[in-house]
Amino acid sequence: NKLQTTDLGNPNPNNGTFTITGGADSELEISDLNRRIVKRLHLTDTTTEIELSHEKNGVYFVKCIKDNQFTIKRIIIQKN
Repeated sequence: NKLQTTDLGNPNPNNGTFTITGGADSELEISDLNRRIVKRLHLTDTTTEIELSHEKNGVYFVKCIKDNQFTIKRIIIQKN
């Protein structure tokens, strides 16, 4: 089942800082292309700023899970 969220990661591409909107009371997992989870947290607010500027440039997957439903979005970290 697919979870309906407003936005998982805006702007995209980004410099390692992006916003999750519409994910209140859900679990968030962010992983790299090697499926290594780089961040895991419980979202309590409707809008949450995510900070991954310590991670390398590349493609990451944002997975939002709530009530046995989930959605996944690909984001790109591209620092100058």
